[in-house]
Amino acid sequence: MDFTFSKKMNQPLHELTSDDLIVLFEWLSHNEEKEEVTFSDLSELIVLDKIQGLLEKAMVEPFKTNYGEVLLESRTRIKNEFEEKMGIETWLHKLLKNESAEKNK
Repeated sequence: MDFTFSKKMNQPLHELTSDDLIVLFEWLSHNEEKEEVTFSDLSELIVLDKIQGLLEKAMVEPFKTNYGEVLLESRTRIKNEFEEKMGIETWLHKLLKNESAEKNK
């Protein structure tokens, strides 16, 4: 089945930065074998695996010797930009706090 997307639908994908892709790659790599990650359907896992494969082929950063530093800088820039626009009391912050509290029980 083929779908036709409007320009508005495709535009957000073009707005992903290299920082976004680095953080996404790390999350996918970190969670690929964890049993804690929940999926509603196998198709979700398949799509994420495809995205990880595409990122592995396209990116050089994860294979650099200073990848940890690159990742930390990307994470910091993303958080700073988000918090400048949205503040520090968003639903995302609350979600992360709730997940941290659950892990510490």
